[in-house]
This record gives sequence, C-alpha cells and structure tokens, in this order.
Amino acid sequence: MLEKFNESADYIRSKTTINPSVGIILGTGLGGLVNEINIVDEIPYEDIPNFPVSTVKGHSGKLIFGDLGGKKVMAMQGRFHYYEGYTLQEVTFPVRVMKIMGIENLFVSNASGGVNPDFEIGHTHGRTGGRTDGRTGGREDGRTEGRKDGRTEGRKDGRT
Repeated sequence: MLEKFNESADYIRSKTTINPSVGIILGTGLGGLVNEINIVDEIPYEDIPNFPVSTVKGHSGKLIFGDLGGKKVMAMQGRFHYYEGYTLQEVTFPVRVMKIMGIENLFVSNASGGVNPDFEIGHTHGRTGGRTDGRTGGREDGRTEGRKDGRTEGRKDGRT
C-alpha cells in the first residue's frame, strides 16, 4: 500500500510547485473557502494514480494548491465516503498521501454537527490528535466488535 501512497504523492508533486504544510478537506459548509485560496494549481482526482473519485453531487473532485493566509495549502475539493461503497482504506487514502507530502496540520469540515441541537449553523468544533494509522478494529468494514459505544481505543484487552 505504501507504494500506492508514494506513487500518488510523486504524481502530485510533479504537477505543482507548491510545497504545502496545511491540508484542508472541504466538506459540507466549508466549500466556499476555496474562493479565499490564492490558487496556483488544480489537479483532478481522476488524473491522480490510485485516487478514488468523488461521486457525491457538489463535490468537485480536485486538489487545490495555493496560498491561504500566508500558508501553503493543499485542499481537497470533494471527498470520498464510506457510504459510496469505498473501503475505509480508500476513504482515508488522500490523508495518508497528504502526510507523505509533508502536511503538518489537517483541517476537516463536515455536517456532523447537524445532529446536535445545541450547535448552530457555522458552529466549529476543534479536535486534536486522532487516529492516524487507519486501524478499524481489525475489520475491513470498519465495524467495531465488543464495545457498545463503538469506540476502539482504550480497550482493556490491549486490542484496538
């Protein structure tokens, strides 16, 4: 799998002069941020070896490279979802490529806050850390067994 990550990263590097340190995944609600990026290069996902292709209406399906607030950024305009039939490894593939390319900080947006009645439109939630190794509790389909709350970290038996 590492070969595929590297192949994608090498291709992307060959198509842009930007060396980004910040990654942004533009999900629901933050898509307009692309208008604030001083765009230098755009690469359609379909051109990138091993990259999935977004099938959700309104997800453009391209990498954007440029400057935002004095930072060099790589933004995903459109992303991939488990419900589209992709495996979790495919859904997270671009994040792993970003890491190989030197991304130090990743910002992800989505509409998950819509299920919390205390959140209002535009509400932000910060999270630090997180899982970066792609572990899914040992199952390809991402389900976690043995925990009613669905969490995989912190198991007493040492498994994740």
